[in-house]
Amino acid sequence: MVEQGTHLEYSGRALALIEWADAMRLTFALSLLANLALPWGVTTAETPPRLLLAFVIYLAKLGGLLFVLAFWEVTRGKARLRAIANPLMVAMGVLLFAAVSLVVREF
Repeated sequence: MVEQGTHLEYSGRALALIEWADAMRLTFALSLLANLALPWGVTTAETPPRLLLAFVIYLAKLGGLLFVLAFWEVTRGKARLRAIANPLMVAMGVLLFAAVSLVVREF
């Protein structure tokens, strides 16, 4: 997410162009992955029904890849939050131990 920091410098049309370029880059990468890794539905015939079927299959592949990408992003975010919770619990335990030891030492 470091590359998103450069977007803070822009607004209006310039920001729209940057966001559009990001969307085009994602679409190109997913299209490349969809057609190279999942070659089903790529047609060589140029008849309208075949082209329409190939387009529908292409959209289905892109939709599936977008679903996988969204699932990945959601689970990674939750994993990061869980990773933050562990050091916080350790710090809380150390703090509690220090507080208890201070109270015990006073008696």
